[in-house]
Amino acid sequence: MARQPNYMETPEFQDKLRRHIELLHAIQTGIRFLLDRDPGYADPHTGAAGAKHLRVGITNALCETSALQALLIEKGVITPDEWADKLTALLEAEKERITLEVRAIVGSDVTLL
Repeated sequence: MARQPNYMETPEFQDKLRRHIELLHAIQTGIRFLLDRDPGYADPHTGAAGAKHLRVGITNALCETSALQALLIEKGVITPDEWADKLTALLEAEKERITLEVRAIVGSDVTLL
C-alpha cells in the first residue's frame, strides 16, 4: 500500500510555510533595527524588551502555536490550509505594524525583508 503524503509535505503547504518564514524574517529585521536603535526598546503590545525577551518570546510562541495547530488539525476542527491562511494574514498585519513603526523613526519609506 502506498504511503499517503503528510499534508505538510504538499507543495502548496510548503509554499505557505515559505511565506511564513519570509514574513517572520521581515518582522525580525524590523525588531532588530528597533533594538539596535534603542537597546531598551520595549514592544508596545507586549512590554518585552531586549534580545533575550525577543528570543524567549519567539521560542514560547512557536511551541504554543505548534501544539495548538497540531491539536486542532488532528481533531479535524480546522484544516491545514485554514491554519496556514490565517497565520499568513496575521503575519502580514504584524509586518505592516513593525514597518510603520520603523518608517516613523527613519522618516522615509522602508521595506522589511
